[in-house]
Amino acid sequence: MDEDLAEQKFGAWETSFRCAAEADEHVAFAEHLHRFNLSIDPRELVRGTIDFVAASAAFEALDGNPGSILLDLQTYDPTASAGATYAVTFDVAGHSAARVLTAADLEGLDFADLYGMPWNRQRVVGYSGFFVSRIDGAEMSVPELEALEEKVTSDLRFDHSEDEISFWFDPDSYPGAVWVAVYDVVEGDD
Repeated sequence: MDEDLAEQKFGAWETSFRCAAEADEHVAFAEHLHRFNLSIDPRELVRGTIDFVAASAAFEALDGNPGSILLDLQTYDPTASAGATYAVTFDVAGHSAARVLTAADLEGLDFADLYGMPWNRQRVVGYSGFFVSRIDGAEMSVPELEALEEKVTSDLRFDHSEDEISFWFDPDSYPGAVWVAVYDVVEGDD
């Protein structure tokens, strides 16, 4: 897919996504934020989602995938997304949030690159953590949680050593979701 076509595709998706959120008066996003106790305006969740999807598409293009695997999964109503299994909801240091839909293999979502991404609008870099929840609302099985932990750990450790960042998984605090806290290692921390 050439660059102009990719931009047109992204632009059409963004317009459709914004229109769906406005038609719903952002109610579904407000409920989603409330589920995870995120005190973010639902309109900011729309903007943050667009930012994260744009960054993810750019990372995919840099990795040699000119089309966006992730873009094709993004819908305002997650149940309308063909092929999406999870909603990954990023907390951008309490300033913003993003909800990105992914397939079961989390393909197209680069946790390490997004952690290092500067978000100029919010004047922060990266995110403080993220929730992974099933779109169908089902509880995650132990093998499913283990597979998610393995995938996220592999992604983060590919770019960052234990001396640079740390993270932990909390599958118990939010029903039907796992919280992953990610943070920089500060010299002298134990």
